[in-house]
Amino acid sequence: ILKQKIRNIFLQSKSQAEAYQKRDELTAENWQVKNQHFANIIKFLNIPYFKYMTTFLDRPEISRSGNSENVIRTWRQMEKVRYGFKSDKGRIDHLKLYQLQKYLKN
Repeated sequence: ILKQKIRNIFLQSKSQAEAYQKRDELTAENWQVKNQHFANIIKFLNIPYFKYMTTFLDRPEISRSGNSENVIRTWRQMEKVRYGFKSDKGRIDHLKLYQLQKYLKN
């Protein structure tokens, strides 16, 4: 139930104010007294950075996800010598090409 309520904060809120209201309602339900894990979750939701977690609700130009997970995964895969790059020099050359392709598209 707690997990679904947290998801609702981010998926069903129409504005940042509504997200704050849902978060405050969740805190008022006293989940934090049920066990330490719930207390840590509620504490995390009440940090000052919550406004950054919900910025996408009021600013349509900001995507819900920054896709940083995908970029990190791709980068980590290329860090190791694989995908036909059998030397460190080949790997470094490939990373340079990836950076050029990724960041200098225009």
